[in-house]
Amino acid sequence: MAKKEQQGVNLGRVIMIGDYNYTYDQETEEWTHTGGTARVCDVLPVERLLSNRIVTEKYVLPLSDAQVYNSDKGLTYVYHAGLPYLKETAHLLEVEKNIVIGQAYLYQGKNIPNGKPNGLTWVLIIALVILAIIGMVK
Repeated sequence: MAKKEQQGVNLGRVIMIGDYNYTYDQETEEWTHTGGTARVCDVLPVERLLSNRIVTEKYVLPLSDAQVYNSDKGLTYVYHAGLPYLKETAHLLEVEKNIVIGQAYLYQGKNIPNGKPNGLTWVLIIALVILAIIGMVK
């Protein structure tokens, strides 16, 4: 028997349509014009669907700007975008990634409130100092 592939939940897809002949260069962190005036289209799977935004691999898009269609492959969110819109949504993705990374390190128990160590930390520091003094005396 062949193994059946596990498929994740289909949250839909995003279609970006526009006259945006621009590409983002990650090394220089700038958008460059690729020339031409043809209309182009990106089709991206939805990674996360939140109450007010859609997250894809390239963009974080406001749900209110989407035209939502139902297809045989699930929901399709269509955006008509220009360069300023692309810059802003790509920036929102970077901001969201930074927030997620920041929250991963700021969990309860690891935080030191106001940058000051708590009582247990002081007890451990004093115990280490006493052990170091005893070690130097012997």
